[in-house]
Amino acid sequence: MNLIKLTLAKFVLLFLIIIIIFAIPAFAETIVLKSGEKINANVIEKNDNYVKLDVKGSLIVYRTFEIQSIAGKEIPPTKNIAVKSASQSKSKLAVSSPEIVESAIITAKEYLQRGIIYYSKEEFNHAISNLNEAIKINPAYVEAYLYRGLSYAGQGSPDKAIVDYTTAIKINPKNEEAYFVRGIAYAAVREIDKALADYNKAIELNPKYVQAYLNRALLNMAAGNNDQAIVDANKVMEINSTFAGSYYLRGLAYANKNSLEQAISDYTKAIEMSPQYAESYANRGLARAYNIIEKAKLDPNSPIAYVNIGIAHVDKTNFDRAISDCNKAIELNPKYIEGYIMR
Repeated sequence: MNLIKLTLAKFVLLFLIIIIIFAIPAFAETIVLKSGEKINANVIEKNDNYVKLDVKGSLIVYRTFEIQSIAGKEIPPTKNIAVKSASQSKSKLAVSSPEIVESAIITAKEYLQRGIIYYSKEEFNHAISNLNEAIKINPAYVEAYLYRGLSYAGQGSPDKAIVDYTTAIKINPKNEEAYFVRGIAYAAVREIDKALADYNKAIELNPKYVQAYLNRALLNMAAGNNDQAIVDANKVMEINSTFAGSYYLRGLAYANKNSLEQAISDYTKAIEMSPQYAESYANRGLARAYNIIEKAKLDPNSPIAYVNIGIAHVDKTNFDRAISDCNKAIELNPKYIEGYIMR
């Protein structure tokens, strides 16, 4: 009996050890580059020529000669390949991939690719350092300026972003993306006229630029130009009739104009197209509530007492529908603060 208990205890202990081993995630190691930059990542593969890293689920390759140490261990000098400066490369924009790592030349495109990955992971400092290198190699690299600008914006430095977007525009005045992202940066620093001008230019270069219409509409609404916002929303519907956001946005503009029936209709359309659209439910609920109040105020046969003692008595059913919409918005997104406020 004791032997059975002992064996069972060993089995349980072994089982727990197995669980613990498999439950422990791979620990990130600190990689120190020769530039002084530090990267926390999991090392997937390492040899004399390169190191493959897992950075938040994305693969990034560094040449061995770029690395000072990994987890505190110094990296010996590269023996198998002759190190050349990237500026010596005749093919500065050659395609680079994890498989093409035997070369000692790091191209501008490789630096750009690294920068884009780091940007997508919100590792903005690492993104900027790689994009800096891409620009050193190719000072006319529009994409590198755009992504460095986006990284600066991600850090909360829209002024620096504007400088990079402007440089990109000087290099290629027909790049609609550069105008669009500069418009966002100008809006962030409250340069509304400049932001509108950039959105206008982006649309001029690409008349089907949906996001530029939407951003322009939002700025026009903020400035009280709701009719122009409606025109932009209508244009988006022409370009893409299945995009629920255009109906939501037009609903906002109609609500601002106090055209509440039209706003409710647009929010309803947005919900039909995208049943998970929490904001549409919440704003439809708010529009329904205000619509009841407005009708009570405008009806000459409605005693003012209705307003004073509580409009809910005018049309309780529609108020219930309004609350139901807010409930749905909160159900879809429990962190949607506006839904609670509207309810």
